[in-house]
Amino acid sequence: MIPAWLLRPIARLVIAAHLALVLQPLSAIAQPHGQTAPNPVAQAQLKRYQALSQKISEAQAHQLRAALPQ
Repeated sequence: MIPAWLLRPIARLVIAAHLALVLQPLSAIAQPHGQTAPNPVAQAQLKRYQALSQKISEAQAHQLRAALPQ
């Protein structure tokens, strides 16, 4: 059995590592327009975000056209 006084620092380290990995892609969104992210994971996340944004815009335009009287 691992002593509790040793487990807590290890748990803190694991939590910090997970948070760092989760927050890395968000740095791509905060970069100036036109610059590429130094992290390939962040760049891939940014591309997925842009594709999703495009789909949302297209769906909104489609709903607007459908709502217009003919």
